This record gives sequence, C-alpha cells and structure tokens, in this order.
Amino acid sequence: MKKFISKTIFFLLPILVLAVIMEISLRAIPNDYKQKRSYMDSHSDEIEVLVLGSSHSLYGINPKYF
Repeated sequence: MKKFISKTIFFLLPILVLAVIMEISLRAIPNDYKQKRSYMDSHSDEIEVLVLGSSHSLYGINPKYF
C-alpha cells in the first residue's frame, strides 16, 4: 500500500506542477477584460453611463444620443 501511494504521488506530482504553471502563465496573458478593467479604473470619474451586456448593446446603442 505504501508503494502504491508513493508511485501515485510521483505520477500525479508532475501533472499537478504542470497544471499550476499553465494556470499562472494563462492568467498573465492580456485579454479584453483586463484592458476594460484598467480603462474603467483609470477613467472611472469620467464615465457617466455604463452599458453592460452582449454585442447587441455594444453595436445597437448609438452613444451620440446620450
């Protein structure tokens, strides 16, 4: 039983380490959400209307009417 547990740990340890490395590296990739968050953090005092939703709200609402 002790041999089985040690072999299982040695088998799963590289997979776990690889998964942690992949998670950390994938979180470091810049994406749209990080860019939007940094923009909203830096321009929060200038934002009057915030429209949340899908692309229908992005392309369906003309900002010149606000």
